[in-house]
Amino acid sequence: MKPRILPLLASIPLVGYFIILCFAFVAMTQIGHWPYYSHPDPKELGMPIWLGASAVGFLASALGAILIPAILGIASLVQWKQNKEKKEFTLVLAFSIYVVGMALWIGDFSMGAFSSWILD
Repeated sequence: MKPRILPLLASIPLVGYFIILCFAFVAMTQIGHWPYYSHPDPKELGMPIWLGASAVGFLASALGAILIPAILGIASLVQWKQNKEKKEFTLVLAFSIYVVGMALWIGDFSMGAFSSWILD
């Protein structure tokens, strides 16, 4: 696997979070307040493109939360076997991007912010 692909894969949860965040901002400009659970229902806004992008972003983030640690673990094992220290920066960068994305999701779920609105 090319080392440049790892940071791109690791950014999937972060990108998914920002897609839903953008949808919430667009909804806020339309309804006049920050959306929260069932006020309004995301399907009632009449924005099928944003709703579809948010669904894809959420599902990609959920799959990424499971698959990316496995991919990064395999990449680190391969790197350790090949003893290539040159590519260590890419692995650390990918892991850092993944941690930031997952921290945003975990923080959002624990506070019940807009993730509860989009799951409505």
